[in-house]
Amino acid sequence: MGNGGHSANGIRQTVEYVKTGVIGKVTEAHAWVPATRWNPGLTGYPTSKSTPAKNLNWDLWLGPAKERPLHEAIAPVKWRDFWDYGCGALGDFGCHDLDAITWACDLKAPESVEILPAGFGDRDIAPCGEIGHYHFHARGEQPPLKIT
Repeated sequence: MGNGGHSANGIRQTVEYVKTGVIGKVTEAHAWVPATRWNPGLTGYPTSKSTPAKNLNWDLWLGPAKERPLHEAIAPVKWRDFWDYGCGALGDFGCHDLDAITWACDLKAPESVEILPAGFGDRDIAPCGEIGHYHFHARGEQPPLKIT
């Protein structure tokens, strides 16, 4: 996956500021994105069937996921809303929004993670949003870090 923001000057400068201590020791960081589900009103897995585009092999697209009928609430883009195919807004945008702090602090696996749902979600559909709390142990000269 590409993350175009990773090569932008702003993120590079941010990483330099953190790594050189210009802003002091970082103990807490916050990231936010106004993302939500692509289908915010959806309250269940769609049961009707759509006709696939001529260039879409639905069976191949499903791969190892449970066989279900194609529906415009799933493909081409809205698959991110369903646990069978995606990880909700956090899975969709987390790699972008947490990139700067992860790179700047050379973060590996966190000590603990707590992700809480925001809005309706169930075993099939991701919630409309999530809030996550990541806790990292001290690393070398870096103090413990909390990311929200």
